[in-house]
Amino acid sequence: MANSAEHADRRKGGPNRLSRVSGADFILFGTLVAAFYLLVLAPARNRARRAADIKEHLKPGVEVITTSGIFGRVERVADDEMYVEVAPGVVVRFATAALGKILLGKSEDVAQSDRPDSEPPAPNPL
Repeated sequence: MANSAEHADRRKGGPNRLSRVSGADFILFGTLVAAFYLLVLAPARNRARRAADIKEHLKPGVEVITTSGIFGRVERVADDEMYVEVAPGVVVRFATAALGKILLGKSEDVAQSDRPDSEPPAPNPL
């Protein structure tokens, strides 16, 4: 009788039942893959892209702001450090990881707004 009881357990979905994949399992797996992408892969890709952009644009003469809020002009760039002039004759050494943002010069801003094909923005109706 023990054999017939184990056989009945298998038919009813007992402990030895082979699991079947349902639509909910696919949705759960897809959600986990999407969460992994959004939490791990996308930020890593953005950090790599930002590092490449910084390496490309970080040159002497460029105005920068550090993560601590110090504004200055890059004097020279070494491997993992940069020398920033924060006042006339005052040059401070920073790690390149401390770079917060590369600022556009005023001449570039003016050049972009003075193009003949650009139009002023429309007024806000609100």
